[in-house]
Amino acid sequence: MSVLGLTKLARALEHEDGLLERFRSEPGAVMDRFVLDDAERASVLALDANDLRERGMNPVALRNLLVLLGVPHGQMYVHTQVGMPPQGRDARHG
Repeated sequence: MSVLGLTKLARALEHEDGLLERFRSEPGAVMDRFVLDDAERASVLALDANDLRERGMNPVALRNLLVLLGVPHGQMYVHTQVGMPPQGRDARHG
């Protein structure tokens, strides 16, 4: 588990110019920059706040990450959003 990696990812997406846009098109490539295990990567892609919280992610960093990725603050733990498009697949073409 790499709580620090998750926090660094959230901070970088918020503060590094262009990184959020790159994450939306190439999430795997962006996550490769951070120390994350496969389960953490899957939870980020699924926008799974409950799992990320259970893994010990800082609640403020968790909120920032999910809001940046389009989950409304009030729906963080109850949202039904499917998550990010699968890596390497163009979301417009399913």
